[in-house]
Amino acid sequence: MMHDKLPNPNGSIVISDLYATKGKIQGKIRAADYKTSDNPLIEQAFSDGMVKLKEPNVYILTAKGAWAVETKFLGYSINDLLEKIDKERFGDDSKNEKTSDKNKVILLSLLSTRAFSKETVASYRDDMLAEAFWKILSESAKFLLENKIISTEFADMYDETGSKGKFGTLLGEIDKLQQSTLGIFVPKSSTYHLDVADEEGDLNSNKIVHIFKVIFEEIPLSLIEPLNEFCFNISRTYGILLSSYCSTNWDAHMKRCIETASGI
Repeated sequence: MMHDKLPNPNGSIVISDLYATKGKIQGKIRAADYKTSDNPLIEQAFSDGMVKLKEPNVYILTAKGAWAVETKFLGYSINDLLEKIDKERFGDDSKNEKTSDKNKVILLSLLSTRAFSKETVASYRDDMLAEAFWKILSESAKFLLENKIISTEFADMYDETGSKGKFGTLLGEIDKLQQSTLGIFVPKSSTYHLDVADEEGDLNSNKIVHIFKVIFEEIPLSLIEPLNEFCFNISRTYGILLSSYCSTNWDAHMKRCIETASGI
């Protein structure tokens, strides 16, 4: 009765509107009311918490009542509900989600400058760090574009004249990076790093390889040496301003990660 009056009576309002606003859900439920003054079934449903009073003699569904209808008559299950919760709140690690050109540039910048811990971050907090970070971003975009990993020109990724400024517009999609990087990308107070170092300062190769794969999917064999050279040059030219991981101690480690991401 009441469920049939919902906008999509054959769908699940519990699942589809799980994270909708309270007003949106109440609007649908209150419009799907049922008026009766003497109905034993409604009285039993009210007693069981399946319906509640909208006003005297007018009833509307509760979440419990909606879910009872949807599981008994429409074929929904607890697994459907949990899948929705997993996707919306625990993170959907679907490989169908494409990383944007902007975010690929940001990730390569952090890899090449070896911003690998909260003590070694890329930042635009002061003029010197901002200038170095911007050059790294620009060079990373150029490398990815020349090797056909991205298709967007660097100049088209930001707007210097807008209220957010060039950094604000370039970094405008970073909210998607924590999901695609499994939480490895860490933004905090205008600083950015990849959480790939343990408490002793050693680097986690699996995490670094994952970031390379987010950018390149699989690095072509022909790109191993150019990519390694690019990362090495950035680390020596700019990274030394930002990261202690730019010493020769980590050069072989980074190259091996690139090789692993290429499948060898």
